[in-house]
Amino acid sequence: MNLVIDALEDQLARVELEDGRLIDLPTSWLPSFIRAGDHLTAQSDGDGVVRFTVDPIRTRKALKRNQAALETLNQTDTGGDLRL
Repeated sequence: MNLVIDALEDQLARVELEDGRLIDLPTSWLPSFIRAGDHLTAQSDGDGVVRFTVDPIRTRKALKRNQAALETLNQTDTGGDLRL
């Protein structure tokens, strides 16, 4: 199963599941060096224990995709004040 770290707060990680749902997991279950935006893989060897590992390739691809989207938005920004 693929997961994404949405946010970290205190000892909880808000994690987005593949179907878009958000759940909170204790950070003690996750690798100690995780950051918001990291992509994880969850695997169970059938022993009832789930192991989480960071997927650096998926994390980098998502970061590049998000950066490209931000740059596209910035190209159309006139730089003016926002009016509500």
